[in-house]
Amino acid sequence: MNNSSLSIKNIYKTFEQSHINTTLFTNLSYTFKQGSSYAIMGASGIGKSTLLHMLAGLEQPSAGTILLNNLCLSKIPLEQKIPILQQSIGLVFQQPLLIPELTVIENIVLKSIIDKGATQQDIKKAKNLLQEVGLLEKAYCMPHLLSGGQQQRIALLRAIFKPPQFLLADEPTGNLDISTGNDVLQLLLQYQKKYHIGLIVSTHDKNIAQNMDYILEVKNQQIFEALKT
Repeated sequence: MNNSSLSIKNIYKTFEQSHINTTLFTNLSYTFKQGSSYAIMGASGIGKSTLLHMLAGLEQPSAGTILLNNLCLSKIPLEQKIPILQQSIGLVFQQPLLIPELTVIENIVLKSIIDKGATQQDIKKAKNLLQEVGLLEKAYCMPHLLSGGQQQRIALLRAIFKPPQFLLADEPTGNLDISTGNDVLQLLLQYQKKYHIGLIVSTHDKNIAQNMDYILEVKNQQIFEALKT
């Protein structure tokens, strides 16, 4: 069983807003391990989403390095980095961000469509996943016909269709009611264990945090492991 790592080393992150420089992180280092789950908590605007975006390669640190299995992502040309990230990292956001012109099942097999075109085996696998989450009858629906909770489940299936080493989820239940949010949480944990994924979730929800192996609190431009209650 693989035990990959996703590490941040001596990360600094600053940005300019209204001609004022703001620092989110200073000399930040931490290593996330495949197979473990992490909750990232902290006040709004403190940098939780920015941290996830940097880990996903969507945003660059001002200084420092991000390592995937000791491979320095910042030193790899973009055309080489994109396929590495697509294979190794899955993403789920607060908004499902499904492609409205594609059916539910086409959204799930999107990576295959982009890569080589979806095969019958891909379609069968996607239908099995839909069966697992109780949405098989929605396979050929358009996304706008689904509820918010249904759309978020489809976004999760898209992220794990080709199981990544790490799944990054940015407030994945932020727009859902308590019951639906708990359903999505249980699916996240189910697939994390099934596929031995490193799960990193930014959240304000203490219930989600308590279900993770580690709770990380962002404060004073650093992250600290917090004690679970």
